[in-house]
Formats: sequence, structure tokens, C-alpha cells
Amino acid sequence: MSTIIIVGGGIGGLSTAIAMRQQGCEVSVFEQTSELREIGAGLSVWPNATRVLSQFGLLPEVLNRSEVIERLQLRTWKGELLSDIKTVADFETPSVCIHRSDLLSILAEQIPQRCINLGERLESFTESDGVVVASFSSGRKVEGQALIGADGLNSTVRAHILGPSKPIYRGYWACRGIADFTLEKQEAHTATETWGSGQRFGLEPMGRGRVFWYATANAPEGQLGDQLGWKDELREKFKHWHKPIPEVIEATERDAILKHDILDRQPVRCWGKGRVTLLGDAAHPTTPNLGQGACMAIEDALVLSQCLMQKGEIPSRLRKYESLRFKRTGYITRESRRAGRIGQMENALAVTLRSLWLKTLPSFLVDKIHRSYYAFEV
Repeated sequence: MSTIIIVGGGIGGLSTAIAMRQQGCEVSVFEQTSELREIGAGLSVWPNATRVLSQFGLLPEVLNRSEVIERLQLRTWKGELLSDIKTVADFETPSVCIHRSDLLSILAEQIPQRCINLGERLESFTESDGVVVASFSSGRKVEGQALIGADGLNSTVRAHILGPSKPIYRGYWACRGIADFTLEKQEAHTATETWGSGQRFGLEPMGRGRVFWYATANAPEGQLGDQLGWKDELREKFKHWHKPIPEVIEATERDAILKHDILDRQPVRCWGKGRVTLLGDAAHPTTPNLGQGACMAIEDALVLSQCLMQKGEIPSRLRKYESLRFKRTGYITRESRRAGRIGQMENALAVTLRSLWLKTLPSFLVDKIHRSYYAFEV
């Protein structure tokens, strides 16, 4: 098989490059920025994705640069425990919290520099005579046997296939950050999400004395305000919440806080055409409520590489990949959106009933739900 063109040098694109190279394929990754970098803070990588990273041979290095998450706790804004789940259970591989840039570096280190092309923005592509020809902003034209669009939420490849469309705002924004902060001993290896009225706050240890945190709040679309005021806004919204939430906010540098609207798209069956397909957020963007966005892209990469190694015409192999992934990714997208709706409730009665429901939910049922997310094997 000749070169596979991968548009997008993020976690999904690089995971695909690794998976394809391990199957003996040549790949060319094209990234529109001048360097491989992830704008982000921490990242949850759950057992369904660490299992794939283990198959890539990368889990030891991932564990070296991350913190293992052994428990997932849910609390009220006053600190009352609503749910306590063991995330290690009997999974083959652990859950971890890692800096997005660290995971990107680990992936990039596996790919020869000759395979990565920076500063190359895709403008168009055509298909003829059994090849895809991609045209880039530099004037460069590249031929390949297939083209994979791993270029994120506002994918250029997707727009060429499905036409332009706007992602759907889900009614709340999220802030993210990393603080130099030492958690109490009993909070080590524990990810905590705290629910209030139309607001949430999450904490995950990242190792090396760092904590990844995120905060959400209901708000009209596009009203993010000025970055200089984000920390003050968080101070005000969460000043009465249980420890160590106010302290973690204080320990975060003002310019290290990120803020964005929460968006996704409705699941669609059509991801590709001919020798072109989509992967990760370009195909099935999801809200971050289950921490599965990057995990879905990593799963996609392995399934895609396996399908491309099968017999048959390349377009039929790509359609097979899409059909195999639609049910799984659609389920995660819908479940993540539902989790967000429940977490962002702000009606006082609804919030009270939510807490009562969570406290009385049988542990075996909670475990079953979480296994449907994290126990998946490619």
C-alpha cells in the first residue's frame, strides 16, 4: 500500500500514524500549525484508550509522565459524597491523568520527522485513477491511496465531504487549568467532580505536584468575557465550595486558564466518500463530560488501521471502519451530552432530587454504566 495522507497532527492524527506504521504502511501527516502542540491542560485517558496505547507499546512512557487514577468520586458543592467508584477494578490497563502536550510528545516521538509536515493547511482534495490528490496552502500537491481527516471539530475535510455546518452549543462553558498544588493524602489517585446548581468543578492529580482542574457554568453562547477576568469570575462562582476548590483556583496562574464554549454535533453515519474518511472530533465530536474525546480518537486509529489491512478495495475498507465505529461513538456522544444535562441542572428541586437519586443508585448499576464506557475493547 502506498502513502496514507493524514490531515491533522493532534492526538487522533498521530495515533493513526503510529497504528498505520505498525501495520507496515507509509504515512504523511500534515499539520497546519508550525509546530506540533496541544493547546490544553490535563487529559483523562481511561482504560479503553490506555489498552490501545499498551498495544502501541507506549503505556510505560505514558505512566512515567502521568498519574494513575484509582477512584472517581462525585460530591455536592458542600463536599457531601454522592458516589465513589473504583476505576482500577479488574481492567487490564489503568486510568491516568496526563498533560495533553505530554501525550502528544509521546506519540510524536514514535513517528520519523520525514513523515510529519508542518505549516501545511489543506485547501482541497480530488480523487481519480485510484489515488487521492491533496492540495495545500503552500502550493504542494500530495498523492496517496487514502486521506484521513483528523483535523478536529471544525474539520476542513468534513466540510468538503458533508458541506459546512456549525457545531451545536450545549448551554455552558468550561474553564480548564493546571495548578502546582499538593492534594491531601486521601485525595491522591482520586478524580473528583463536584456538582452545584448549573455549575461543576473537577479535580484530577497529574503527578509531580500538579493538579488538573476544570469548571463549568451555564451561560449564553459566546459570552466568555476577557481572559484577564476569568480567574476573578471563578473565584466568585466557587468561593463557598468545599476545599480545596477555592485554594486550587488561587494556586493557578491567571494566564494559564483556558475557557471555551462546550460544543458537539449530532452523530451522523456518513463520515467519508471514496478514499476519504474522518476520525476523532472531525467525525464525532463529543462534549468532555465522560473524558472520552481523545479516547475515541485513539480507538478510531486502531480500528482504522485494522480495516485498511483487510482485503478488498480501499473505499470498502473505509466504509467498514465507519460502520464499525458509528454505534460506539454515537453512544458515547449521546451519553456524554446526557451527563452534561444532568450535571448542569440548576432548578433547586431538580438538584435536590438529583443528589437523592445518586446516593441511592445501586453500586452494581453505577459500575455497569461505567463499564459501558471504559471496558470497551477494540
